[in-house]
Amino acid sequence: MYDPRPMSRRELGIVVATFLGQAVAIGATVGSFTLFVRPVATEFDAATSAVSSGAALLVMMLGVSGIGVGLWLDRAPARRVMLTGAAILATGLLVASRAQSLAGLAAACVLTGAGVPMLGPLTTAAVIGKAFDEGRGRALGIANTGVNVGGLVFASVAGPAIEAYGWRTTLVAFAGLAAAIAVPAVLAGIPAALGARPARIAAQGAPERSGVGAPAPAVPPPDELAAAAVWTPRALVRASHFWMVALGMGIGFGTVSGWSVHLAPFLQDRGASTTASATVVGVAQLLAIGGAIAGGTLAERRGPGAVLVAVLGALAACLAAYLALPGVGVAVAVAIAFGATSGGAMPVYSLLLTQRFGATAVGTVLGLSNLCLLPFGIAMPVLGGAIHDRTGDYAWMLVVCAAALAASAALVALSGRAAASAAPVEAAPSAERAV
Repeated sequence: MYDPRPMSRRELGIVVATFLGQAVAIGATVGSFTLFVRPVATEFDAATSAVSSGAALLVMMLGVSGIGVGLWLDRAPARRVMLTGAAILATGLLVASRAQSLAGLAAACVLTGAGVPMLGPLTTAAVIGKAFDEGRGRALGIANTGVNVGGLVFASVAGPAIEAYGWRTTLVAFAGLAAAIAVPAVLAGIPAALGARPARIAAQGAPERSGVGAPAPAVPPPDELAAAAVWTPRALVRASHFWMVALGMGIGFGTVSGWSVHLAPFLQDRGASTTASATVVGVAQLLAIGGAIAGGTLAERRGPGAVLVAVLGALAACLAAYLALPGVGVAVAVAIAFGATSGGAMPVYSLLLTQRFGATAVGTVLGLSNLCLLPFGIAMPVLGGAIHDRTGDYAWMLVVCAAALAASAALVALSGRAAASAAPVEAAPSAERAV
């Protein structure tokens, strides 16, 4: 149920730290990548599809490294994981700023992408899942607005900075911002022992997590303990409803990130300047803040499965509107609506996984689910560039993305039915071998 009590100081520090970590991790990479496509293509005289493959490499590393990061988060202090991510991210951005070829940029994208999961939504879901007994949806909703605020800030800076100083200097500035924001936030907000030993931390941390005068359980709720006992990596691999929801969201997140890479070039094809397209991207990210908070809060009241299906369906409708209602004004309006709606996806998905598979193992669950993001996160940016290079516009890309999001919504809905039928068998630890 929705938890209306105020957050404790410890809870607030965790939410702020994960908020800022995501703002840096996503804002400096995927959130602003679209604004670098044209200037990089111009400097290296490269095709749009070639430059767009950098985003595919980012997503590929996010998925591949996310598996290890998820397991690491379930065994090691979250602070150590996040500080490592900040160092890798800043280093990758500096390497990208010095690249002398597309191959050099590709290597920088691989390095940078390895650091993103250590600060991004995967870590946020794991940290909040372990630190909060109640009000997780609200906390996830607030923390995940860091993705949108980071996208707003970094995109707003990138547009004018690229035009004034060039894309290389802009990346150097991004590296400095990443280190200056993320490191102090993690040191100040993430408890040193959080995540080191989940059962012990949960038992010792529960009274501190409680608000003044508000009792809290000394250990995680029994249903979460049962889920954590069952949902080992081996059990997850053998659970069909896990793969259904993971595949559904792999398609969904891969499609959203793929289209986002091409949003600025799409608007520029309609006559927008680099700065103007950056403004549209920034406004969309700003409005996505409300989408993240509303999505997380509504998911606690209505159920994350139903809310997630509604979000994915709305995103498919937004892309279909590009085709049905052409014109630059409609393109800008739909871009803003799409960004605002997409903000609700990650916090709702994180809450859904936490409820179905337990807070203690959520890092492992999210890391393994990233496998399903890989093919779509890699294919969609490259496919969009190839379609543009071949046809001169993004019409067919819109058709593909709208259909993919509709399929994503259908898979998430079906996974709920499969999970409901599987729950009686998987609720008890003794059933692990039968899963």
